[in-house]
Amino acid sequence: MGRALPASRGDGRDGVDRAKVGATERRLREHARAACDPGSEAVRDTGAAIDCLCRLAVTELGLLGAAVTLMTPTAPSPGAAVAPAPPAYSQAVAGASDERAHELEHLQFSLGEGPSAHAFTTGRPVLVPDLEAAFARWPAFAPAGLRAGLGAVHTFPLQLGAVRFGTLTLYDGRSRSLSSDEVTTCLILAEIGTERLLESAADGTSHALDPGLDLALRFRSEVYQAQGKVAVQLGVSLAHALLLMRARAYASDQDLSDLAIAILDETIEMGRHVD
Repeated sequence: MGRALPASRGDGRDGVDRAKVGATERRLREHARAACDPGSEAVRDTGAAIDCLCRLAVTELGLLGAAVTLMTPTAPSPGAAVAPAPPAYSQAVAGASDERAHELEHLQFSLGEGPSAHAFTTGRPVLVPDLEAAFARWPAFAPAGLRAGLGAVHTFPLQLGAVRFGTLTLYDGRSRSLSSDEVTTCLILAEIGTERLLESAADGTSHALDPGLDLALRFRSEVYQAQGKVAVQLGVSLAHALLLMRARAYASDQDLSDLAIAILDETIEMGRHVD
């Protein structure tokens, strides 16, 4: 005879608790949609709406910072030699709670590793309550993040069905796990971020992402122009070219964007420096 399931409380509290949770989630959705509405006077465009969403995440969860990054895989160059390398992604920060959060997202891109890329690749949240315990997972990002004052990082993919196009990353200055209610809050905010970005694409206002995104896209353009140049020069794939650039930048303690500009200016070639 099978084991009996535990009896439900007969006082109706289970139903009341579920109703309270549902009402709380609805209020958060409504508040986030209203506060981050690009049609409102306080929010001038989609970029400002994403900034607002990130600040709301910081306020709701008591975080150090938050950022939304758009990501798309970079296709390999036709006829390039196949070399083992992690996937290359084109990325741009669509919004952040402040400049520090923006720089932390840039740090992940420059180093070529971190929770944002992992969440985007797998389509699953990546919860890192103690960054100090993640050295084996991200040998470059984990120590760099600790030096930048991070204790925990939690990333949620922005996706609609099986289609992914970015991440919401949350940063904290102390080691910290998220409760189940906090995870629900993060999923709701990621959902609202997805809605706002899809709405901007549907109504043709995606170009209205604030100038900070334009600057980020120009930076990405420089990196990927240099990546293409290195791929052609060395006869490797785009993914492997970006891997080599990141390794060179990391070894020389140089910003990836500065290295890209030097490659385009031909003051640096991969393997040697032009005096």
